[in-house]
Amino acid sequence: TVQAVTVPASAGGDEQALRLTSDRPVSATVRMAPTADDYAYAEAGAPLSGPAVVPVALGAVDAPPRLVLTAPGAAAEVEVQGFDAAMKPLASTTVKVAAGTTTAVRPEMDGAAYLVLRPKGRVVAAATYAKGDALSSLALSAAPVSVQAPQVRPAG
Repeated sequence: TVQAVTVPASAGGDEQALRLTSDRPVSATVRMAPTADDYAYAEAGAPLSGPAVVPVALGAVDAPPRLVLTAPGAAAEVEVQGFDAAMKPLASTTVKVAAGTTTAVRPEMDGAAYLVLRPKGRVVAAATYAKGDALSSLALSAAPVSVQAPQVRPAG
């Protein structure tokens, strides 16, 4: 069955994390509708298990995404580092997230093509992109930073 639950206005209009608990398996999304003209769906995310990559240079999008960072347990930190299209490091900053809270930041790094987030502690993260009334959300997960290759040896 499908169940729609409206988040009460008393929860506020700022970025926030919602936690579902159930005695049975559930699947959930959040529908965000900042205006009557557009809406976006945000999917569930798990704590980052390593560095995550956030695209920034997306053509028509004229602003970097807002990073929505949640520390569901203890306090955590996230190092945010910007890179240009040639993979040259530009700048970095550290965002502190208090225990049990959600923090939203928009890192301003001129010329950044992408950001790398390096969590210290348990962090659930998403990137929210906006252009005018259009809105999109991307749950972040750890990027594959190593790949095992098969062992190869010369024949004969």
